[in-house]
Amino acid sequence: MNTKQQCNECKQWRIAGTAACTCGKKSITLARADYRCSYQNQEQRCYQQGTVSLQLRGNTWYCRQHLQQVRREIEKSYQSFKENIR
Repeated sequence: MNTKQQCNECKQWRIAGTAACTCGKKSITLARADYRCSYQNQEQRCYQQGTVSLQLRGNTWYCRQHLQQVRREIEKSYQSFKENIR
């Protein structure tokens, strides 16, 4: 899929993935978002599409099964943290 980006210098539209604009200035290419599930087990990443994010501006996406698992892990960490403070 070709996405268009605007050159930082001349503000002309160019096709993403190219290194330079017609004005001759190099532009920064943006990384494409990866919406796969971010859960990893023994260095193998989940193959399902991530549909839910824990953050408002989702940087990490999880499938529903792994989101529940991540939430349980966060809850356990928080409980142990609270116990260590006392």
